[in-house]
Amino acid sequence: MPGNLIVGVRMGGAALRHAEAIVARLRNTTPTTLLLIPIGLSDSDFFHRPRTTAPLVDALLARRIDVAVIPVPELAATLPAEVTIAAYPPGRERREAVVYRADLAVKHLQPQMTIATPSALTQAQLAERTPHLRFAPLSEPAGRLRALDDGRADAAVLPLDELTFLEGLDRAHEAASIEKLVPAIGQGLLALLCRANDHETLALLRPLRDAATALLAGAERTVLRELESERSLPLGVLARIEGDELVLLGALASLDGLRVFRGEARGRPDEPEAVGLRLADEFVRRGARVLLGEVLEETRLGPFKK
Repeated sequence: MPGNLIVGVRMGGAALRHAEAIVARLRNTTPTTLLLIPIGLSDSDFFHRPRTTAPLVDALLARRIDVAVIPVPELAATLPAEVTIAAYPPGRERREAVVYRADLAVKHLQPQMTIATPSALTQAQLAERTPHLRFAPLSEPAGRLRALDDGRADAAVLPLDELTFLEGLDRAHEAASIEKLVPAIGQGLLALLCRANDHETLALLRPLRDAATALLAGAERTVLRELESERSLPLGVLARIEGDELVLLGALASLDGLRVFRGEARGRPDEPEAVGLRLADEFVRRGARVLLGEVLEETRLGPFKK
């Protein structure tokens, strides 16, 4: 590790704010000079192309940065062997927020409403409970809130953590239950990446590791690795501890948002990978193989790897 430790993060949004908090924590534990460098794609590009972390990973491999701070929903299913996840810090709020236009008399979803969300996963889950919704595929969270203000949308869905970052908690909103809206894999979690052979940086990041968060992230990302190909699928998984069990709730949608498969797996907390594999197998057993084949055909990526 050089005299300076260079921390990279994508530009814009809550990711930069959380990276600043990580750097502040590290400054309390090391005399090393820390530099935070926003690099790579913009916030808008990331929301258009989720799990496109190549600029940050490339910067690690080229030794332009020493640590990459990446929100787990944006983390690729597989990483180069030269890069490792050094730490998962404690997680944050993981639910979705449904935010309503201020002048609406009734603040709940109703048929014919226009909902601002780009996510096929979110669209499918909302349409499951409320038919005849219309959707405005606005990518950036701030843009979804602006659509409420100018009347282009009646409601918007965005991570509750993003709503907090945008100082939108004073708006009329509800925090959706996990059972109603399963969030993206790793929503509300961060991963700290470094080079696998950089033992000094690995040691420096060790105090930021949170074992409980690593367990949850590992279980969720097991499902991602089993069902993912080269590009993101409309897949949501949330892991949580209930009593002495690790519980995974999952939802997988078609690209058009018209169909959704739901699944659940339970097991021992010390076997997160096994529970994740169980949920992936549950999706396949209930017919998700057909849906996955359609997704991969539509995106021209070839056959489902399983």
